[in-house]
Amino acid sequence: MGEQTQVKKLNKKDITKSMWIYYAGAELSNSYERLQSLVFCASMTPVLKKLYDTDEELSAALKRHLVFFNTEGIFGAIIQGIAISMEEQKANGENVTDEAITGIKTGLMGPLAGMGDAIVWAAIMPIIISIFFTFCK
Repeated sequence: MGEQTQVKKLNKKDITKSMWIYYAGAELSNSYERLQSLVFCASMTPVLKKLYDTDEELSAALKRHLVFFNTEGIFGAIIQGIAISMEEQKANGENVTDEAITGIKTGLMGPLAGMGDAIVWAAIMPIIISIFFTFCK
């Protein structure tokens, strides 16, 4: 009989837990050297622990997500979702390299920061603030 490999599959609970960790600390956890990489790596930890069996694989994945990262907090969740998907594919033996995961994060953080700042902070927040100003005395 052939050897069967177990497919590693993340569920909604895993992804939601990761999202809440990122969302709670995206604007709070900044280091001068790597900015948001600390919270990004912390948010990926529950997912990575489920995907990788050995300490060496987990360590490599954590180091991969400790590189410089800086984007708008709300729109950064899009990058996190893509990174989670790529990590799941990599853990299941698909041809996803470390450089591809880091590259997609690096390539998207600038454009999504620009879109997030323009949409959230330049359009939505002024509207919300102006609505609540009417309730002030």
